[in-house]
Amino acid sequence: MSKIRRTNTGGSIVLFIVIGAILAICLISSMYILKLRGDQARRDQAISIVEKQFADDQAKKAEVAAAVASTETKSTTNEASSSFNNFTVNEDLPVTGNGIVISELIGAGLITVFAVSYIKSRNYIVRYL
Repeated sequence: MSKIRRTNTGGSIVLFIVIGAILAICLISSMYILKLRGDQARRDQAISIVEKQFADDQAKKAEVAAAVASTETKSTTNEASSSFNNFTVNEDLPVTGNGIVISELIGAGLITVFAVSYIKSRNYIVRYL
């Protein structure tokens, strides 16, 4: 009868933990970067809208200043500055919440699958050696 020898082909728990930690760090950092990019895109859109409205208000103010005397210009300046404060933000901004939630679920599922497969492989090796 042949003797069954124990071999270390199942891998080490330390190596599994290190690789799992590296994968988790990569997943978390990519989600963080995606969140920052989405926030920056929303800020850039809001800034461009405000700058456009400000430029329009400045153009209107220049037209009024050329057509009206200096006493009437002061009253229109107050109206132009008050209309600048009442700007509206476009409601069609991108929404990134669902993509982040889905990627978190996929990451958690992958980590669970890796952990279960590692435990099963260790139990299989121990049982048959």
